[in-house]
Amino acid sequence: MKLLRLLAGIPPKLLPFFVWCVYWLSYPFAARDRRVIQANIAKVFGLPSHSEFSRAFVRQNQQMQALMMLETLRYLFRPDTLVLKGLEEGKEKLRKASQDSGVVIITAHHGSWELAGHGAALGFDRDFFVLAKPSKASWLTPILDQIRERLRMKVLWTDSKSLLRDMMAIAQRKEHLGFVMDQRPLNKQGGHPCVFLGVDGTQIVSGPVMMAIKKNMPVFSVYMMRVGLGAYQFYCNEVLPPNHGRTDELEVAQLMADNMSNMIRRYPEQWSWSYRRWK
Repeated sequence: MKLLRLLAGIPPKLLPFFVWCVYWLSYPFAARDRRVIQANIAKVFGLPSHSEFSRAFVRQNQQMQALMMLETLRYLFRPDTLVLKGLEEGKEKLRKASQDSGVVIITAHHGSWELAGHGAALGFDRDFFVLAKPSKASWLTPILDQIRERLRMKVLWTDSKSLLRDMMAIAQRKEHLGFVMDQRPLNKQGGHPCVFLGVDGTQIVSGPVMMAIKKNMPVFSVYMMRVGLGAYQFYCNEVLPPNHGRTDELEVAQLMADNMSNMIRRYPEQWSWSYRRWK
């Protein structure tokens, strides 16, 4: 946490220059990530990797990810240094939706997803649990746990053998569950095939769909999008209302995929394109 505090101490006006320097210093070591981003935008936008737009998009995307990470760290230690617009309105929506049941929250690796979860947690009177995959670097997992705890989120690790039972117990207690659901499902059986960012047959994780249907829980999407230096806009939108009564899993999965797709198209430079989402 000492290193994180040090990074959070970089003056806000110097952050873009710091990120620019780190980007070019790390450029020789990030060839794989650049290839993945170019392959993904070629699949979604049909842009060849040798085009100038593709190269410019990669630069903007990687630098934007680093900026948002540093500003999120800054918020951990100096919350007064960030402006979070739309937070009160979003919190009020979640308060109303959570009066009679727990709420399923969905988001993507888009904008500052940690701050998006924090915004959702602030809207609830009961505990908010988020599903997270343990880091491949074992030393990093407890640090991520501490960060989320400071942001008022409790973590359910996806490698837990009791994960499904824990999720059901949380819903029974009328507490809340959050899913970052834009990556490929971990299980071999896959998820639900949907149209995501125009790509048909994209597998969407089944956890939030299952909870929404089996427990008849309302579903809201949350995003915290960067709109300027130290400024973010909190988006909180209803995907399924309380007592929705939906039973078609594919239909509900497609609603969630459409919600993510629409937001990513609004802020494409803030989505994490460096993950192999499509084989």
